[in-house]
Amino acid sequence: MEEVQDPIVDQDFIIYQLQNNSKISWLAKKTGGQHNGYVYIQKGELQIKDGVIVGGYFIMDMTSLKAMGIDNKTLEDALKGEEYFNVENFPSSQFTISRVTSTTVKGDLELNGITKTIEFPATVTISEDMIQAQASTNLDRTSRGINGGIPAVSKYMELTFDLTWTKK
Repeated sequence: MEEVQDPIVDQDFIIYQLQNNSKISWLAKKTGGQHNGYVYIQKGELQIKDGVIVGGYFIMDMTSLKAMGIDNKTLEDALKGEEYFNVENFPSSQFTISRVTSTTVKGDLELNGITKTIEFPATVTISEDMIQAQASTNLDRTSRGINGGIPAVSKYMELTFDLTWTKK
């Protein structure tokens, strides 16, 4: 597994750093119910130039993947296994931001060693010392080699972001 590297940062940018303990919530629906949980973000930065987000990234710590509810340890072990997120081979994932507007975010999501461009609706608020983003999107997990549980578990998982960056 190649180690995920921080993108190169242009010195003309103002850098905002993702706050500690940031996480992404997930929800997977299945026949007769659903599972939910979260994954922590290791680190992330946004690059601002002339008041506009021009790039950035965040790295998800897949080893921190948590499931909520009954028998969560068994579920977590399964989700970290080869049929799902294959955490032993892919301990981190990265989202590299290519474009942000006040209503959408676009970028490349690397998950399970597969990188694909995604775009989703978001609410992004930029102030002098802080940037906040809230978003929710459905991700086809099978397009990233996450095939466990099919057909009982939906191939789509909902990801919810509620992230805050502060000026570095």
